[in-house]
Amino acid sequence: MSHERIGLKKHQREYRQLVHTDLVACHVAVQQTDLSIYTDIPVRDIAREVVLRQRGHLEFYIQQWPEFVSELYPWQDDPFAPRRP
Repeated sequence: MSHERIGLKKHQREYRQLVHTDLVACHVAVQQTDLSIYTDIPVRDIAREVVLRQRGHLEFYIQQWPEFVSELYPWQDDPFAPRRP
């Protein structure tokens, strides 16, 4: 899903350019996940691996329960739902 499809324009993320720091900037974007990470060591590859792994869990769950994507209320407790790492 592109930024335009979810109502976001690229310029709406210009606030990220306002960060002035000596930290290493890392940007990871995979589908709807779009992260800016600032740290003292480069973590882009690690962050991307984590995002891909967690999105995989979520996308698999959505395949099993497609209504999860559009649910507007808290989802029922499910022992098979993805959990925080």
